[in-house]
Amino acid sequence: MKNDFEAAMSKCTDNELVIITSTERHKYQQDAIEAAEIEIEKRKINPKIIAEFKETAEFQKAINDSISIKKSNLKKRATNQAVDFIAIVVLMKLVSFFISIIFKSAQDLEGLLFVFVYFLYYFYMENKYQQTLGKFFTNTKVVNLKGVKPSVKQLIGRVILRIFPYVFISFFTDENGLHDSLTNTRVIDL
Repeated sequence: MKNDFEAAMSKCTDNELVIITSTERHKYQQDAIEAAEIEIEKRKINPKIIAEFKETAEFQKAINDSISIKKSNLKKRATNQAVDFIAIVVLMKLVSFFISIIFKSAQDLEGLLFVFVYFLYYFYMENKYQQTLGKFFTNTKVVNLKGVKPSVKQLIGRVILRIFPYVFISFFTDENGLHDSLTNTRVIDL
């Protein structure tokens, strides 16, 4: 069995070996850890590089653990959606009202107007505040996988994916929702 671990560890990258012997040590059997340590010695990896790898790995693990602990629950996510939907409908009706004053009929534009207001609402709020009205109400915010404000590209992706009705259904198969999973974002408690 020890030979199996040695063979497996010989195929690992330097980073993987350092992670196995440090932050993910609890996930491995003692023989596997020893095989990883022997492989590190064989490769004569500089101790300074090992320390840097460990520091980086521990920092990333701390961020991931923090995001996992703070991840918002499904009840809050559903509340966010409900509050945001009401806000979007109110905004759409206001814009529709002003358009109907100017053009006498806004009914033909309501579907397109809804998508436009929907996109602007989510993008503006999450880009400016990392929160929508729903997220303010439930005291949650959107972050990327490093725990900081998502990029514009990630936010645009979230909005585009939200427009499709299947996003609600995706919460039954993916705890983060498809718009979070595909854009590498999460909604966390504050």
